[in-house]
Amino acid sequence: MNKAYLFSLGLIGALFVTGCGEIQVYDVDTKFSNVIQVEPVSKGRRSVFLRIKDVTGYASELATLIEQQLKTEGYTVVADPGTATYKLLVNVIKFGGGTSDDEITFLQGVDPAAAVALAGERLRSKTIHRNTNVYDKKNPGYFNSPYGQRKNDTYVDDKIIEENTFRSFADRVGIADVEIISLNGKNLKTRLMVGVNMRGGLFKSPKPEVDRFGWTRLIQRLSKAVSSMF
Repeated sequence: MNKAYLFSLGLIGALFVTGCGEIQVYDVDTKFSNVIQVEPVSKGRRSVFLRIKDVTGYASELATLIEQQLKTEGYTVVADPGTATYKLLVNVIKFGGGTSDDEITFLQGVDPAAAVALAGERLRSKTIHRNTNVYDKKNPGYFNSPYGQRKNDTYVDDKIIEENTFRSFADRVGIADVEIISLNGKNLKTRLMVGVNMRGGLFKSPKPEVDRFGWTRLIQRLSKAVSSMF
């Protein structure tokens, strides 16, 4: 981990302590397509070969954090896959701003029926917007009402607007495919999704630092979710 990165984290921490603003961070529940855990092995066999593919280009610190997490579990990360008890292959396919589309995309690979239901619900979320108490030019002497037509008046400015009633799954979302292969060839696969909602902000600090805090939190959650399988 480079010094600039550590300095950035230290600066963000200092800003929190000095009260330059308030920020609320909510960790969204981690979702797995199927929860997997490796079989426990003796101390001398706790070795892992780690390979991470990140098509997003944003989760560069993920390997370092996963390695640190594995060490706390008593595992050693080795460079030779042939000598490792486990091969841990992580493919990061989403890392960035989150929307409710992310949850639909995730569900498509986990529970297709739930994905279809969620997408259908979004399509039904339409609202009629009416100009309340606006004089109706077509029927002099009457006013529009949001509760239905009154006498013979008509709504001259009705608009049907499709609204997304589903709040974003998270402000920042990480989705990764994880594969663990044991020395005897046993293969375990899962897709995981983690999210972080951020509310408020460090209003007196530059926006890049606030963004950096969000990305850091997301990488930490993603690495913790991966290493929890050991």
